[in-house]
Amino acid sequence: MIIKEELKVRVKYNVKVNSKGERVKYPYYFVTFPIEYSKDLENKELKSLMIVSNEDKVELKNVKLFSMEYYKRGEEKVPYYSAVIPKEVGEKLVGKKVLVIAEIE
Repeated sequence: MIIKEELKVRVKYNVKVNSKGERVKYPYYFVTFPIEYSKDLENKELKSLMIVSNEDKVELKNVKLFSMEYYKRGEEKVPYYSAVIPKEVGEKLVGKKVLVIAEIE
C-alpha cells in the first residue's frame, strides 16, 4: 500500500539530564499521518518514506513508526502514527508542508 499526503514537518523536544546534571533539550523531527491511515499503519514498518519539498527530495528506508497522540472516538482511542525523520532533513523542513510518499510493508 502507498500513502501520498501533504504533511507538515513537526519538532518535539526530549529533555534529558546529562552527566553534569544539566537539563538538555534534544529535538526530534517527524511527520504525522492522518487518522484514516491508523488501521493500515498499526504494527507496521514503512519500507520507504520519500519526502519531497520545493528544494529537496529525500528517500529513507525502513522507517519506524510511533504513536504519541490519540484521537477519541467514543470510548475508543485511535492512535495517530508518526514517522521520525533525520535531524539534518528535519532542521531544513521544520514547519513546512511537504509531500510525503510512504510505502507500507
